[in-house]
Formats: sequence, structure tokens, C-alpha cells
Amino acid sequence: MANNNEKALLELSTDKFIGHIKIDGEAYGLLHGEELGLMQQEEMRGLGKKLIKVSTDLKSEKSEKEYNKVMARILEMIMPDAGPKVINTLSVIKKSQAIEAYNTKAESLKKKTEPLTKGPRAKKKKR
Repeated sequence: MANNNEKALLELSTDKFIGHIKIDGEAYGLLHGEELGLMQQEEMRGLGKKLIKVSTDLKSEKSEKEYNKVMARILEMIMPDAGPKVINTLSVIKKSQAIEAYNTKAESLKKKTEPLTKGPRAKKKKR
């Protein structure tokens, strides 16, 4: 059995949610990105790229509808318990705020890597 005082190589959690957002008093869990399946992660990457592209050209009703649609799909993926009915009641601004809150929380959870301080690779000079 490992010593609990030793630093772990990897820390895993079985908790699926990284926080929650309340909508009309009801709390909806924010699903950790690592809990998404591979196909869902790929879809999420595509939606992120599409959101960036659409957000740079919000000059028409059509582009705003597309922006709203993409944000709704992202929220359906990260707040699965909310469902489309609840998510579609949110305004574009509120959807954007929910996604921003999720991104902020997800960024804060990213592990920072520590530089190597021992061994032959740590002493290797950078080119």
C-alpha cells in the first residue's frame, strides 16, 4: 500500500460534476469535460470552433440564431440534466454567461505541470 504522504502521480475523481448553475432556483450540474465520451469531445471541439467563427460575425439575425443554436447545444452537453426545454428558455446573453462560467471553472481545474528537477532529462540543455 502506498504512503498517503507521497505525492500522487495522478489524482482521479469519480465526481462527474465540477460545479452547478442555478436556473430559476433549480441547480444543474456542470459535467466535467473528461466525463464526455470521445465522440462528444470531438463534437464539443467542433462546436467551440464554430462558436468562435460565428461570434466574430454577429451582424445579422441569421448569424445570431446560429450563435444561439451552437451555445444551446454546448449547454445541453455540459448541463445534461437541464435539457433543451430549460436551456432554450435562456436568452443568448444568459447562455453566454453559463458557458463563460463553465470555461472559468474548467480552466481553474487544469493541472499545472511541474518542471523536471532531477535526472538526465532535467539537465538536458534546451536548443
